[in-house]
Amino acid sequence: MPAFTPPAPLAAHGKAQAVDVLIPVYNGLNETLECINSALEARKRNRTPHRLVVIEDATPVPALAKALKVLAGKGRITLVNNPVNLGFIRSMNRGMALSPGKDVVWLNADTRVHGDWLDRLRQAAYSDASIASATPFTNNGELMSFPRSQVSHDMPSAAEQAELDDLARDTDSPPVDIETGCGFCLYIKREALDEVGYLDELHLARGYGEETDWCLRARSHGWKHVGAPNVFVAHQGGISFGAEKILRVAQNNAVLRKRYPDASARYQAFCLRDPIKPARDALQRARLAQLARYAGKRHGDWPARGGKTLHLNSRQANDARFNLTWQHDTHRTWVCLQAPVAALPLNLDFELPEDFDKLVEALRLLPQDELVFESLHRCPVELCRLPALLGTPYRIACSDPRLPHNDTLYDWQRFASEAASSQLPRQALQSAYAPLPDSHVLTDATPTPAELPADTPRAILIGDNLDATTGHQWLALARQLARQALPTVLLAKAETPWLKSLQATGTVHLLPQIAGFSFADRAKAAGCDAVLSLAENPDAGWPAAALSAELGVPLYANPGAIADELGAAPITQLPFY
Repeated sequence: MPAFTPPAPLAAHGKAQAVDVLIPVYNGLNETLECINSALEARKRNRTPHRLVVIEDATPVPALAKALKVLAGKGRITLVNNPVNLGFIRSMNRGMALSPGKDVVWLNADTRVHGDWLDRLRQAAYSDASIASATPFTNNGELMSFPRSQVSHDMPSAAEQAELDDLARDTDSPPVDIETGCGFCLYIKREALDEVGYLDELHLARGYGEETDWCLRARSHGWKHVGAPNVFVAHQGGISFGAEKILRVAQNNAVLRKRYPDASARYQAFCLRDPIKPARDALQRARLAQLARYAGKRHGDWPARGGKTLHLNSRQANDARFNLTWQHDTHRTWVCLQAPVAALPLNLDFELPEDFDKLVEALRLLPQDELVFESLHRCPVELCRLPALLGTPYRIACSDPRLPHNDTLYDWQRFASEAASSQLPRQALQSAYAPLPDSHVLTDATPTPAELPADTPRAILIGDNLDATTGHQWLALARQLARQALPTVLLAKAETPWLKSLQATGTVHLLPQIAGFSFADRAKAAGCDAVLSLAENPDAGWPAAALSAELGVPLYANPGAIADELGAAPITQLPFY
């Protein structure tokens, strides 16, 4: 088809103009009808004059095409039928050209809206004359994802979304400047559209990345983009394009990197600053207050099993658990409280020691019947006061190599002796806790080691966290494998500062991130048949042991108390030792 030519702009601009809500449709019968019905239901709640323009892009679902014709015949939607499949970019360009004098809203067919969503979104867009676009909060929408930015969360139900949207409206956080909008639900002013132009049909492949290109182009014209935290639109994601998304993202991102070479650095700097966090926290605190109001009255808010056990540790939180994790950097200590509340997790950060009273207040609003300290290494001493303040029993299920030494700040031996029990993952660590006279020291059952392969392992997973010591050891091993031209390759689980040096040897490969595949799936697909650790004296938090158990493959390691207890094969059995 020939390149799209935008229509001539009309003179009239302003907030009084009507809006076209553009819904591109290709697949997904139930999701599409739910989206359209939610917008129709919300129409009476919005004062903004608008119409729903559904662009049917040659759908392969006859039932969907028929349902759209019925809605159009009743005058509930404006239906545009593409004679052939044009893809998202061409469809949206033609949709935006239908009414040259109107603002537009892109609304994906796998979204759901609620209440006076359009009025609030329009209000954010017109809160400043220099704003080109506004994007609402959502469960799945890049920067505006909630409760965690840049994370795709499960789509809430209609009732759950209605609660979230009502809370967002009542919290009424002000608009926040963001780098780029997100196309799942994007309000665009006609004045900006006339100046910046329409979407690029020539260089971008059918969809994905087109809103980033348009937003960056608008920024070069002096426009800016905002997030609207007082609106929550649910978004499922992946309905229209399915598995084709991976190819489109890769191709279009290459175009964007060449076109806007500094955009990636600006985006990363924005994510580090995270100016949207205050708005996310405000909505989370509103959810916490609502949870306290309905305590004991609603059964679906909290998991039935294990949900009332608060796990305290220093590791990244698991979305399915009730967690309190601590982190340190050079100038501050903070904790993150995460509760598995329906439909989206509750996440709140607290600075220590200044926010400790707020943390206690928040925990008193949440149900808990047990505290489990899963680590004591560098544990903030304030957290050891929680059992007494909350009146909750506690136990220690510790992965630390030894009990922390007593210091002037806290008596760790007394803390351990007053626990209901101290459970250790290895019998080899029991001697470190033996001096505790009043504690009940238990040990986990030793797992059965995996059977050793008959042949030399061909793909071995690096089982150590690469630091200054082990990094040099692994680099030396990788160079040795390269010199001897051995058929064994080493697999790295994640990016590390050592990765480039290791990959330069040609014997180390990074496991790729593949959508829909777990770590175990990716390791299996890469042919991983063993885990190797070069650590001299591993402790209870030894990552190689956990990786071996997760993958069900044998572990090779230096002899030692913990390695022997786990049945690890001596590293000397490898031919390249």
